[in-house]
Amino acid sequence: METITITLPASLREFVDEQVARRGLTSPSDLLQELLDHERQGLEAMARLSENKPRLEELLLEGLASEPLEEVTAEWWEEKERTLLERLSQRTAT
Repeated sequence: METITITLPASLREFVDEQVARRGLTSPSDLLQELLDHERQGLEAMARLSENKPRLEELLLEGLASEPLEEVTAEWWEEKERTLLERLSQRTAT
């Protein structure tokens, strides 16, 4: 592990201490590690989205170009839910 020293205003230090206690962590270092890990995961997810964006756009355009278009209404969703629940109940019954 490496050591980093940072200087914070009192109000931010209080916030850090509150977050450490609230999250059940043992130290401000644990909080910083948690926050940085979360940030890194977010950046990695954004990079994956960027890589997949052309394919996603292609699929969306294919979907828009397909016929017939169907209006998605509350009734449509209810029917989809009913069908799914029927399938699930058939699976659990066998």
